[in-house]
Amino acid sequence: MGKETEGDAWVICPECKTNLKEENYSIHMKHVHNKKIDGTEGKSLERSYRKRQRKKTTMLMSKMAMGVIIILIIALAALAFNYFSSKDSDGQHNNKSYLVSINGNGDYVSIQKAIDKAPDYYTIYVSAGTYYENIIINKPIVLKGENKKTTIIDGNHKSDVISIEVNGQATISGFTIRNSGTTQLSDEAGIKIISNNNSIFNNIIYNNTIGIYARDADYNNITQNVFDINSDYGMYLYSSCDYFLIKENVFTNNECGLRIKGSIHNNVTKNMFLNNEKGMFFCCAARLNKAYHNTFMNNTVNAEDTSSGNDWDGGYPTGGNYWDDYIGKDKNQGILQNLGGTDDIGDTPYTITSDGTKKDNFPLMEPVVHR
Repeated sequence: MGKETEGDAWVICPECKTNLKEENYSIHMKHVHNKKIDGTEGKSLERSYRKRQRKKTTMLMSKMAMGVIIILIIALAALAFNYFSSKDSDGQHNNKSYLVSINGNGDYVSIQKAIDKAPDYYTIYVSAGTYYENIIINKPIVLKGENKKTTIIDGNHKSDVISIEVNGQATISGFTIRNSGTTQLSDEAGIKIISNNNSIFNNIIYNNTIGIYARDADYNNITQNVFDINSDYGMYLYSSCDYFLIKENVFTNNECGLRIKGSIHNNVTKNMFLNNEKGMFFCCAARLNKAYHNTFMNNTVNAEDTSSGNDWDGGYPTGGNYWDDYIGKDKNQGILQNLGGTDDIGDTPYTITSDGTKKDNFPLMEPVVHR
């Protein structure tokens, strides 16, 4: 048959169901089926054919529209599932996570195995218990303990308890971290940091050679930890450790609470230094560091500074630190402390070094309140 073109009128033969041009319909009926028809019948057949075609087109378009709607619904449902399943119990977004439980009730019983299997930026939740491990972190990861008093990582007196490697990046909270090595290397630590942008908060770092040891590491936050009974240092920034925030920690019963060596632009604020042989120590080209709003109590030596260019106060009226052996009075106020009235800042500087070159110009009269 001929090819349909726009403008042609077509009909279907009722006898043989052949698709015909209207102009050939009567000839076809006469010569093929030996029948004669008039023009009215042909037009009726044409209208019937066009009606059927419109109906088919309408049904096809409806099916297509329904298919698009179903695809959209499925896509939206998938997005909603991913959105809500990516939240942890406190509503914060978290990519994926593993649970470590020493009792076998989680995905793993070993923290290290969970870290090894986890893709980047996974959160590793750790249930309460004592885990005898020496952990290496060489990827971006979040490590969360159930309770800092009952979720314990014990290095069993071997090497570093946790080592954050050059290509690692970690947020670590909610643990007691104890018992690093003590014999082979002088820098064996509860946590060793040799990378940037780590956050260590709300931990008990106890009975290590060094609580936290860092070198060649920048922009790390160390906040709200307790450093207790570490035989050399609570925390030691060894070299090229710049732009640390060291805030709201308690350093107690350590040989030296905090030592900063060969590092710059570190901010030490709102920490408690209590019952240490030496509270805090700047040395060996440590410069441009700032220490203020810290509390120094019952240390054999509160502080020492053998470098130059460090600030032991935040200026006026921010103030400096509280020193339990400060004997000055608060009878005046103002940046020169020569105006009448009190301001909770001592009227005379606190001398840190015996030669009088390092001073806290605005010592506080009362300890800074710690949580």
